Amino acid sequence: LPRPSDDNFYNELKNSKQCQESCFFKLPPIAGDEFLVVHYAGTVKYCVRDFVKKNLDTVNE
Repeated sequence: LPRPSDDNFYNELKNSKQCQESCFFKLPPIAGDEFLVVHYAGTVKYCVRDFVKKNLDTVNE
């Protein structure tokens, strides 16, 4: 993402054709800041609040 933020990340998920067509990814019917991923053991709810901040790791070579 060019400008990483929680809102940009959520909008990318919401507008992504791959996510819309995936049986492993769902957005709850009520708009918010959550998305669902269907894992082999069940569905897991993720919140985008601080999601980008937690995942801005740098790669050391």
